[in-house]
Amino acid sequence: MTTSSPLEIKVVYDASKRRGRGTIVRPSPVRPPRRARSGVLVVSLLNVVVAGGMYYATWWRVDPFLYITMMKKTPIDVPSDIGTSGFFVAPPSPTQTAPGENAQSIPQTEPASPVWSGKTAQVVIPAAAYGWLTLATVGACALALAGGAGLGAAGGRMLRLIGVVLTLGLVAALAYAAFKVWSEYHLAYKPDHLRMGIGGVTLLITTVGMAVAGRVRGLIRLAAVTVILAGAASAVGVWLWSQCGALEPAQASVMIIALVFVAHSAWGWLLWPLARRM
Repeated sequence: MTTSSPLEIKVVYDASKRRGRGTIVRPSPVRPPRRARSGVLVVSLLNVVVAGGMYYATWWRVDPFLYITMMKKTPIDVPSDIGTSGFFVAPPSPTQTAPGENAQSIPQTEPASPVWSGKTAQVVIPAAAYGWLTLATVGACALALAGGAGLGAAGGRMLRLIGVVLTLGLVAALAYAAFKVWSEYHLAYKPDHLRMGIGGVTLLITTVGMAVAGRVRGLIRLAAVTVILAGAASAVGVWLWSQCGALEPAQASVMIIALVFVAHSAWGWLLWPLARRM
């Protein structure tokens, strides 16, 4: 007759790993793979480069054209009795010819009259110009912010520290430059002063993004939306100016308006799908 001994089960606990009640186990931070950080770095560098290109094209190429065109094409209110004062002599009508000359010998072509003129054109022309200028600048700044944030996130702690130092230095430099220009010119500052100031602000926004180094995906989406809106503003502005006679019909055809929109908003359409992969 066999006797069976009872089966004993012993559980051995490691005292060094004992945790008290209510202890929360936090997972260790996972560093993104090198390939992902390289992708963020490349896209961020491209954002900074495109932001600089948009700033240059907006303020150093297009802005002078806008200013000159507004000065030439915006209608000016002229009193009805100014012709009788002796200071203004109305030019001869295109149909008027010298006595004895055959009026039909010189063909006259009248330019197409604008759709909007007078006070309407006085409002639409500058509103379209400054509205476009604002949206284009916001788009460039949004790109600069997204690019700086991506650089700070991919570059690590050292690059974020550099961003903080550069931000403080740029704030001091811009404040000193603004004070110097205001003390010397007041409101009669030169257009180049404003253009250089906008460039400094764009660079400052880039360094702020480097210092913050967060929400890269959301900032890239924001930059994509603002760039697309700026492209739409470009197309609408060209159309509005053509309706007011500020642009010739050949300069505002459907093909040109479409090309303007595509050229200005192309980088925004590329950024939108890239944001999902960040």
